[in-house]
Amino acid sequence: MLNSIINFKYLNMNFIKKGIFFLFAATVLVACSDDDDPVVVDPGTDPVANNHPLAGTSWSFNPAAGAMGVGPALGDYSWWTSSADDVAVRDCLFDDTYNFNEDGTYTQVMQDSTWLEGWQGVTPESCGAAVAPHNGSNDATWSADTSVITIVGDGAFLGLAKVHNTGENGNPADDTIAYNYVLDGDTLSVTISGFQSGGGETWSYVFTKN
Repeated sequence: MLNSIINFKYLNMNFIKKGIFFLFAATVLVACSDDDDPVVVDPGTDPVANNHPLAGTSWSFNPAAGAMGVGPALGDYSWWTSSADDVAVRDCLFDDTYNFNEDGTYTQVMQDSTWLEGWQGVTPESCGAAVAPHNGSNDATWSADTSVITIVGDGAFLGLAKVHNTGENGNPADDTIAYNYVLDGDTLSVTISGFQSGGGETWSYVFTKN
């Protein structure tokens, strides 16, 4: 009888120990599984947390022919394309910088001057002090996914101040402009379409990382 009681207690204790062990193992397994789960972050709202490749970078127009152009369709910039001579003639534009700050803010630095056009009250087109609100003085933000950069802010832009999604007057709806882009190492290629009649007309910009 005594042996039966001892054996019962032994079996009972052994069962409890095994139960605790399996419970501990299951807890560890679940914890490890949770650690391995990917963290999904929306790059359109948090470029820093998503470690977006544009975060913390600064860009200027590529100082070569074809840095900017406009035409009736994507890939067709036959209406006008910048030449090699424009790099010198518009040097005040080619030294402007467009900055995607790590905290999600966006700044355009126009240096002492930039290229001014007729819609800004200048005749003829020439270098001069940037005209507000396109002088980089207002707060702005940027966000991006894998193909679109969105810039929000009064007077904020990428490339040419006049061009936005529905016109060429420097006054986008809701102070918001969306650009299509391709990032290839130190080259950022940007396009924006539909600004005249909502068709395929397209501006193209090519930037080089500073």
